[in-house]
Amino acid sequence: MVPEHLQWLRLSLGAALLAGLGAFLAVMSAEAPAHAQDATKTYKVVHVASDDVLNIRSGPSAGHPIVGTIPPYGRGVRIVGSCNEWCPVRYNGASGWANGRYLAPEAPVAARNDDDDEEATPPQLSRKRAQLPTYWRVTGVAEGESLKVHDAPSTSALVVHAFEPQSGCIKLAGMCRKPWCQVAFPGLSGDRVGRVDSKNLEPSQETCSR
Repeated sequence: MVPEHLQWLRLSLGAALLAGLGAFLAVMSAEAPAHAQDATKTYKVVHVASDDVLNIRSGPSAGHPIVGTIPPYGRGVRIVGSCNEWCPVRYNGASGWANGRYLAPEAPVAARNDDDDEEATPPQLSRKRAQLPTYWRVTGVAEGESLKVHDAPSTSALVVHAFEPQSGCIKLAGMCRKPWCQVAFPGLSGDRVGRVDSKNLEPSQETCSR
């Protein structure tokens, strides 16, 4: 027969181990990669360096073209189908596939204040998304030059499009992270999303209906 004081010790140790295991699993689940669709959840980017982005591609592999990007601390990503390493996602108007190992479920929140956005808007305006115009025009680009659109927020990234000087009705395709802004540009099968330097954008004065 086990002495009473040893039985109490064994029970106490067992309870402590279970509590510790529960806390560990809770932490791990918060950063667990996304694996399946849940329409009620949003996801955040994890394990991406502060000077890098998570690419959204046209198909479920790194060999497919980039159709959008998510900043390293991006939130509000929605998974719109089943995942098998790669997940079908939607973020700021861009849809495609992202590697699920870089996405983790966000903790549910009651409400979000736009003033708390981590991403910055173009320098001419307030940070509130509600105040951002939809359409912009090129400024500060000399004749004979062009505003280059890159597939990632870097001057060394692939140039996927170029806007002529004074081009207008350029549609903002998401928020901005200085100095880069996401804009839409025409592709073979519809609009695509790229990055431009925000210092060369100003609100469009034209009537844009597209």
